[in-house]
Amino acid sequence: MPPNTVPVIRVFLSSPGDVNDERQIAIRHMEWLANFRLFRNRMHLQIIAWDDPKYSTAMRASLTPQEAINRGLARPSQCDIVLVIFWSRMGTPFTHTDGVEYLSGTHWELLDALSSPTTQTVIYRRTEKRLFEDDDEEGRTQYRRVKNFFASDLFYKDGKIVRAVHEYATPSDFEALFGEQFVELIQNILDDQAQTHAIIQRTQDHPPSAHARIITSV
Repeated sequence: MPPNTVPVIRVFLSSPGDVNDERQIAIRHMEWLANFRLFRNRMHLQIIAWDDPKYSTAMRASLTPQEAINRGLARPSQCDIVLVIFWSRMGTPFTHTDGVEYLSGTHWELLDALSSPTTQTVIYRRTEKRLFEDDDEEGRTQYRRVKNFFASDLFYKDGKIVRAVHEYATPSDFEALFGEQFVELIQNILDDQAQTHAIIQRTQDHPPSAHARIITSV
């Protein structure tokens, strides 16, 4: 990265449709942080959130929402940070163009993010109990699907936790949790980029001699 270049940090926001409060909290915090004096001249923050008018992509009626996202926005695995939020809904089952079935578009987005070694993926889960009307069988089914999902081997293996989940009770709790964690995420990325640039700069300033001995490990 050239010394005068301000890096673009891309953040993908993913969730089913029942955590709108948390999505708005996250977007508000990210917009504030992008203009905070400590970071204002050090980065550009690009928020990718398909269901927000400011960050969405046009979707034709002939396409599924997931296909439209894939065509119009960066994939989660192409972003620096992916934030995934769950509560009582898993979402609508979704079949990818390659024929693989997913529990929902959010499920696909999470797995795509986890496939990238350079993407920092943070998973949040709201633990507040959801109340349903007597005739809301679909709501109860969705709730069970979320519980089964978090009990799957994506999170547990041989009785051990294999993936971190940040739990919170209410949107207010999420705001306190997210506000602190997101600043740390951004700072870590900027520190890593600065360190990488310093290494590249030192290499350019002091290239190895043509007679330098190359050491390899066996």
